[in-house]
Amino acid sequence: MTMPSLIANYQKKQTVTQLKKAYTELSQVIKSAEQENGMIETWDVSSMLKGQEGADRFANEFLIPYIKVIKKCFPSTSECWADDVYNLNGVKYSYLGNRAEFNSFVTVSGYSVYYWLNGDGTGGWLWVDLNGPRKPNIIGKDVFALTMRWVPDSNQNGPVTCERRLGVSMIGATCKSETSPRDGLISGNFTNGVSDYKCKKGVGGSIAGVYCGALIMLDGWEIKSDYPW
Repeated sequence: MTMPSLIANYQKKQTVTQLKKAYTELSQVIKSAEQENGMIETWDVSSMLKGQEGADRFANEFLIPYIKVIKKCFPSTSECWADDVYNLNGVKYSYLGNRAEFNSFVTVSGYSVYYWLNGDGTGGWLWVDLNGPRKPNIIGKDVFALTMRWVPDSNQNGPVTCERRLGVSMIGATCKSETSPRDGLISGNFTNGVSDYKCKKGVGGSIAGVYCGALIMLDGWEIKSDYPW
């Protein structure tokens, strides 16, 4: 095996380890918050849905007390999250650059979290950068998309044709009673899918890479040979 292959294999294994750790820790955050605040579907977040300030209050009540954080950026800055984030095709996705209406923080484990709440009051997005604001800042390589949800019939992240999981899920693995097809996560074409989110390089997909975390999890926490590394 050549040196570049050895390096790539090491990086893939490291990515999987870090992603699984982040997913596990963030899932546990919600479970710990539930122990003190009741089940997630009962949380009163109605006053926290407007912009950065509301998301700040949400984090201070339901997230930050239950995870070790070394830096908070409310609103988000380059100290916690990269100014430029790219999709799998290497195209900058401006919505994930630091924006005044979104927040971020860096955990003791080394990964950053960039988040916002859905305006419809059903949940929110949790973007994770496994090595903090450092490069490469590419969706599907060190940046991965998760969701937290407290309403099971949300139409965020795809049409409503299933009951959504409550708590933390990978985007692309949010249905409670069914598993997204592997080829669907790669192409973006499945019943609850969004084609732009596909875990595949090539034409289209302004935010290509969103489903890559779900693909890694579906593959048994492994980056397989056809993964768009």
